[in-house]
Amino acid sequence: MRRLGPAPKDAEQSKDVFSLGVMAYEMLTMRLPYSGASLFDIGMRQVEGKVDFTGVEPQVAEAIGRATLRGEK
Repeated sequence: MRRLGPAPKDAEQSKDVFSLGVMAYEMLTMRLPYSGASLFDIGMRQVEGKVDFTGVEPQVAEAIGRATLRGEK
């Protein structure tokens, strides 16, 4: 039977990269990368990868953006 989804090791690494991206974003901007009126709105922004990088240097924003997109390349 074929397994669906990433291998456990790959999934853990992706979570670590995502967490690092969120922490780096918060340290640089003093706010969380995802906000919304409800938990559903916040979840949808995470799924869509919508992060506000206003006031962040473009090179830094690109690096953090890649990380907050769950470590996907």
